[in-house]
Amino acid sequence: MSEKIVNCWNSIGVWGREKPRCPVLESVIHCQNCDKYIEAGRKVLQREITVEYENENSQNVTESARDRIDNTDSVSVMILRIGDEWFALPSGLCQMVTEDKPIHSIPHQRNDLIKGIVNISGEVQLCFSLGSLLGVKQGVEEAVIGHRGLYNCLIVLVKEGRRYVFPVSEFRGLHRYNKKELQNTPATIKNDTADFLIGVIGLDNLNIGCLDTNIVFDSLENKIR
Repeated sequence: MSEKIVNCWNSIGVWGREKPRCPVLESVIHCQNCDKYIEAGRKVLQREITVEYENENSQNVTESARDRIDNTDSVSVMILRIGDEWFALPSGLCQMVTEDKPIHSIPHQRNDLIKGIVNISGEVQLCFSLGSLLGVKQGVEEAVIGHRGLYNCLIVLVKEGRRYVFPVSEFRGLHRYNKKELQNTPATIKNDTADFLIGVIGLDNLNIGCLDTNIVFDSLENKIR
């Protein structure tokens, strides 16, 4: 009899909605990087096709289809802080979150949006200032001892095949919200930043500005030309 696979990624992982979330997500970022997910894939490939497997697979397909219908109004985002301001970006853009690395300045380069070049997994990449683009000043908020999160790190995003590297003050992790939770941008947010937002969501007594990725990357490309 085939060993039953516990698909935790559909319950407490990035594709699920149950709480508390899987604690391993803090380190692996996405279920696809988790040993349990990888091992489950090996088991599927190695086991024999039995009647029980066919029945289980049919049930999983039905459940997945139902989950997709239920999740049509939900959005998975990564929560990050730049200075003292909190923002959210679609988690599907994230390729990597890594520790802070030396950023080397480029001679005769005067564009404030380009911080320099940085080595990411053996490849030299341009490093951009998301804070300068959004009009966010350097903050005074410090790391909270015992608080979950990665501080002073780099995020690597991929949009339309191009990689973008940004330093952030804090990476809080992944969060899933319902589109109905999205609120209008408050008037207290200055216009330079508000222009890049589709709205705000509440999380842990924080107002998280949800960034419009099309405006963010189009504006960045236009300003670095």
